[in-house]
Amino acid sequence: MKAAILAFWALNLGMFLTGFTQNHANRWYFGYNAGINFSTGNAIAVSGGQQYSFEGCSSYSDHNGNLLFYSDGLTIWNKNHLPMTNGTGLMGGLSSTTSALVVRHPGNCHQYFLFTVGDHMSTTNSLRYSIIDMSLSSGLGAVVVGSKNILISNGCAEKITAIRQQNGVDFWIVTHRLSSSAFASYSLTSAGLAPVPVLSFVGSFTASNCMIGFMKPNHAGTKLVSVQTFCNKAEIFDFNRNTGTLTNPQTILSNLPGAYGIEFSPDDNILYLSKGYAGCALYQINPNNVLSTNLITSIAGDYVIGGLQLGLDGKIYVARTNSGFLSVINNPNIWGVGCGYVANGFSLSPGTSSGFGIISFPPEQTISYFPNGYTIHVSDTCYADNTQFVSNGVVDYDSIVWNFGDPSSGLLNHSVGQSSNHVFSAPMSYSVTMIVFGCEPDTIVRTVTILPCVLPVMLELEVEINDGFPVLNWSSNIVGGANYFVEKSENGISFQAIAVAVANDQSNDDIRFVDGVPNFASEIWYRIRYDDQAGFVTFSNIVSVHLNDQVSRWIEIFPVPVLVEEEISIVTRIPRMDWVEIEVFDSYGAFVLKKSLLAKPPISRFYLPTVDLVSGYYVARATSSMGSESFRLLIR
Repeated sequence: MKAAILAFWALNLGMFLTGFTQNHANRWYFGYNAGINFSTGNAIAVSGGQQYSFEGCSSYSDHNGNLLFYSDGLTIWNKNHLPMTNGTGLMGGLSSTTSALVVRHPGNCHQYFLFTVGDHMSTTNSLRYSIIDMSLSSGLGAVVVGSKNILISNGCAEKITAIRQQNGVDFWIVTHRLSSSAFASYSLTSAGLAPVPVLSFVGSFTASNCMIGFMKPNHAGTKLVSVQTFCNKAEIFDFNRNTGTLTNPQTILSNLPGAYGIEFSPDDNILYLSKGYAGCALYQINPNNVLSTNLITSIAGDYVIGGLQLGLDGKIYVARTNSGFLSVINNPNIWGVGCGYVANGFSLSPGTSSGFGIISFPPEQTISYFPNGYTIHVSDTCYADNTQFVSNGVVDYDSIVWNFGDPSSGLLNHSVGQSSNHVFSAPMSYSVTMIVFGCEPDTIVRTVTILPCVLPVMLELEVEINDGFPVLNWSSNIVGGANYFVEKSENGISFQAIAVAVANDQSNDDIRFVDGVPNFASEIWYRIRYDDQAGFVTFSNIVSVHLNDQVSRWIEIFPVPVLVEEEISIVTRIPRMDWVEIEVFDSYGAFVLKKSLLAKPPISRFYLPTVDLVSGYYVARATSSMGSESFRLLIR
């Protein structure tokens, strides 16, 4: 069975639709001694935090969800809620929107960058970093001597975020300069932080009184929103993860006094924005059509609601200034009242309260398109195929070990490497285990089902002229011997069988027939027909032979592969106007897409959207009065 036309998909498609959380954002400490623990899968209020901050802060937990440290940008506390060694005297700001942000060092498993930015009361508004090494102080961590309060830039707004670069390893550290329209993206790699940023002069000019307000990307890292609280502005941009540049500025809810907090829904289809003064409010915005907005709630007074942050339980938590409660958006993927906004939706631990801001994380720490950052891609899952396994999203690893859950295969049941393959013993479900050894050792177990896979019959015909005679060569995916009917036409419409070709071996590749009576009246068309035992008929593509010895197809479908959300091109070459029906089937033979096209002579071009299709292999079949022709499609 030809692997080229078999399925290519993730073991669990749901992971691409709903996302999976990581544990680095498992423990929150924010506001006035407030805390939340997500270890049980639900938000549990905790106390004991030493932080007393009106706005920005950040924390970091290990891959098991155990607290490592947290900071308000002035002090770093270790997991025992004590100031970390050399962790005081940092230069963030208690009233800075994003006073602190933690990003793990891409080149050192034990080290973390803590980025800090001053508040509006600072004379320089400096952006700085300090390096934390968790191998120091008996595992409690310490700020590395000589790597504390390292100046990156002066004159920065109170906003900073981190976006994973396209390579899946490095980060962009993004901020906005004051008295400028420039966004600055600094590359953070295993070599450290690049001192010279990528500048994008795009969007509004940020005056010194416009420094307040959150800046945050979506979870895919393709959009970025920036808010200027006291300049009544909020803008959304496209972000390029390869280059670190921002483009396509769009204004959100023009003339918006008091805009402050922002957060994307887990599926990135809804943007939430809070308005913190001049009458508080909470909005939904369609990030792909900013004119589409919805007011969730409005509240009299100022600084009642503030920062927004997605939790590991898939809910968005909204800061309520000086309150023992947080507001909660329970179903943030749903537009309108179905989002489930509850004003006093979460009760903080007694004696603790929220500030105006809230904790900040790089978006990938609160939701990822891979469980624990990892997933497994699989292709060729039909029985007797060499099933391919590829790890995805795995970084900072030493080795990857596979267990295919197929003990009948003996020593072949195990393999090592970022990618591997296995021929399973029988068509059934198997538990495939991928063990990643490295900075964060982890075990991913997924179920893969090996199928008998009765696929649509595929026939591919080619014709060449040899010594004046048409020579037909074709191949198919039929297993075992088969009988094929060679059919011929002098008008491209009415075909008659002129021979039966027999394939007796198990291959069915490169079957050959020579038409000894070509009858070159003007032009001749050929096709191959296969009749199975159930009475179903399959035709190959139609190939025409011209007097000038040129061979051509009446239809072409390309390119292969095509990316998801791009278009497939269809070109027809026909002698008369005709309707062409395009049908697309998945690897199981299930119908997934259909489109009828009116083709005109001599050449017509059409485009077939793929936006509703997921990555994988498909079969496209074109049918007209000239016959039927099939194509393999690979969508990535």
